[in-house]
Amino acid sequence: MATKPMTDFPSTTLQPKACPGMASFEVTHPTLGFNLKVAQGVVRLTLLRPMDMTEFMPALKTALCFVTICTLAAEHAGIVVHSSATEASGRAHLLSGPHGQGKSTTADYLGKQRKLADDISFILEDGQGGLVCGGLTRAETRVLPLGSINFLRRGERSAVGPVLSVAQAYKSLFQRTVMWPELLPDVQAIEAFILRVASAVPCRELAVNLADISRDLLFPQERGLS
Repeated sequence: MATKPMTDFPSTTLQPKACPGMASFEVTHPTLGFNLKVAQGVVRLTLLRPMDMTEFMPALKTALCFVTICTLAAEHAGIVVHSSATEASGRAHLLSGPHGQGKSTTADYLGKQRKLADDISFILEDGQGGLVCGGLTRAETRVLPLGSINFLRRGERSAVGPVLSVAQAYKSLFQRTVMWPELLPDVQAIEAFILRVASAVPCRELAVNLADISRDLLFPQERGLS
């Protein structure tokens, strides 16, 4: 016998208050079942079918990511990346990579209290020539100076690889982490920003095995600190 959903979300339209400065776009996501339209600063999210909470939350999260990346592109120099983020020594460190590589789980192992983002992060200019990083999935977002970008892959044992060249880091950032670049109003500006990020902070490959991953391995400068 099928289990009845605890909560049904009928096909409807959610319309928040207008937000000046947003980019205008429309996108339909058939798999997740929503149409998202942003025009003249008004966001309209229309569900294409009735759905329960387990379907609604991924649809809402994805729709909010669409809105966020377009808003960031319109108002700031920055990118949204498919990455977890953790804090170490007052800096944000991205844990990036394809789906299923253990980004969020690794961030949890490194300390849930230090976790800045589950799997959606952003990198922005700080207005003073530096780069800052924060998360989109926290109820109370913290924004910290960007310290490093770590590209995760599964391994028989955890190990930090060498720092990538700027060209390698640029390719990994653009192809593996930048979300929906086709929606950005100025792709050339975003490409330039990614190149700046790849040049500004260490970008490393990180082999991960949760049996032996540790903060001492990833951030040896913190050894012995609480």
